[in-house]
Formats: sequence, structure tokens, C-alpha cells
Amino acid sequence: MDLSDQAGRRELEKLLHDMMICDHVSHALMKYIISTLHLVKTNTDTLVAYLAETISEIREPITIVEKTLDKDERRQLDLKIASIRVRLNQAKEELEECVRCQEFCLPAELKSSVAELDAEHPYS
Repeated sequence: MDLSDQAGRRELEKLLHDMMICDHVSHALMKYIISTLHLVKTNTDTLVAYLAETISEIREPITIVEKTLDKDERRQLDLKIASIRVRLNQAKEELEECVRCQEFCLPAELKSSVAELDAEHPYS
């Protein structure tokens, strides 16, 4: 096992981590997994912190809760997004027209308007 390469160490660490959190790996193998992990993480404090983090991940896994939208909520969101896109495109066109006509006072206002619309767009 070559531990001189950082990419190899990282992949080995990932493999050992996956083995530790896997339900199908026997508890009898943990001693060997941790001893091999100690070769990757030579600092004992770092190893203990890593193992504590892994144990907490096993006990309380991070879960992502996705809220499903019903058809009406989804339609309202799509309408809002479409409205923002239209206003954004209009503001960008006005900005380009002002630059073409060399009216430089209005573009500053339009630029801030475009930035606000970009920030308001939920999927930008």
C-alpha cells in the first residue's frame, strides 16, 4: 500500500470511511479498518476527531428534507420566476439601449435594478 501519494491517501480514507459506515461490514473488521486509518491519519488527535465525527454521522446521519410542492404552489412559483425573468430581460435591454445612446445616468439605476432582480430570482 503506497501512502506517499496524497490522492491515494484521500481515496483510501474515503474507502475506509465508507466501510465504517456501511451496515454490511462486520464489527470484527473495525479493528483492522481503524489501524489502517491510523496509517493515513498519523496524528492521534486528528484520528480521534475523525472517528468521533464518523460515529456521530452513523448515529445521527445528515438527512436532507425536500418539500414537495403541490401543483398550485408549483404554478405560483413558476409564474413568479417567469415574471422576474421578463422584468430582468426588460431591464437588461433598457440598459443596453442607454449605453448605445450614451445616457449614462439611467444605466446606473438600471444596473442596480438588474442586480436586485438577479438576487430575487430563486434559481439564478
